[in-house]
Amino acid sequence: MLPVSRSNWQPLRLVLFGIWIVICAGCADQQTSTRYSEAQLSLIETRRSSANPRVAAGYYLDAADAALRSVNGRPTSATEDSRLIYNRSCQELTQLLHSHPELWDRTETIQGASHIYRLRFAAGSRPAGIWEPDYFNLFRNPKVGKESGATPLSNGWGGNLVGVHTEPDPKKYFLPPRGLAVSVTAVVDTTRAGARDTGVRDATLSLYEPSKRGSIQLAGAGRQLDANFDAPIAYYRNPGLLGLAAMTMPGKYRERTGLYLLEPYDPEQIPVVFIHGLMSVPHMWVPTIKVINSDPELRGRFQFWVFAYPTGNPILLLKGALWVRSELRWA
Repeated sequence: MLPVSRSNWQPLRLVLFGIWIVICAGCADQQTSTRYSEAQLSLIETRRSSANPRVAAGYYLDAADAALRSVNGRPTSATEDSRLIYNRSCQELTQLLHSHPELWDRTETIQGASHIYRLRFAAGSRPAGIWEPDYFNLFRNPKVGKESGATPLSNGWGGNLVGVHTEPDPKKYFLPPRGLAVSVTAVVDTTRAGARDTGVRDATLSLYEPSKRGSIQLAGAGRQLDANFDAPIAYYRNPGLLGLAAMTMPGKYRERTGLYLLEPYDPEQIPVVFIHGLMSVPHMWVPTIKVINSDPELRGRFQFWVFAYPTGNPILLLKGALWVRSELRWA
């Protein structure tokens, strides 16, 4: 065996360091693959345990936690798959918890297969762009397809949902008859406080308003927030030939006359009131709203209102400008 001298020690040290890097990278890749597999299995288990909401919630939290940790701060071949598992877990966990009032908007201890979680809900905050959990009466999955025109605008993190707020007398609050539909991105952070000595992980469910937040801190790293701004519009039924019907039979649609908000009133945003023309309906402004929402420079600066009225009324009864002024005065 040749002695190691000062002259050949430096190259040998570089070779050993390179071997160590390769071994560590292999271990990291193996750990990433293991966590990704854990996330997959946990998501599968939610289907088998759907009859027990607490058990299903535990598996959803396991799936979200493992998927998020599998990314490990660097891109890998499984990063995109992990992101999709994470987003789906957040989306379905939110719907599951909301469908069981005993688990919604309160701190609960949830037993998962991998960890015990102390689950809590983030309080609403307008500056932080977080919705109040108790603001919503129901959640819907975004409808994506040609018929809805709803497409996500980013490949970020979080589960896309349509949150709907309803009132017993919607017209009193200038809300559409079906309720006010808004974009929600659900995010679960299971590493914010880290694992405790007791083995319990803190898990926080936040309902973000993506029009006010483009990115978030998640698991100690800055990440783009996923968003679908078209989905709330797709929640409302396509009016079809309603414009023609309201023109030919205005008496049947007179009670629908009025101003309607398409998002909660925000004094910090500029109101834009859309008024349709002859033989038309407020739905005609959907393409315009989509274009504005698709522009990062414009998104979040405006709030959209629409004024609806049957265009077939006689000119003496129409008085559209008078109606609009009256509605705006009370809004």
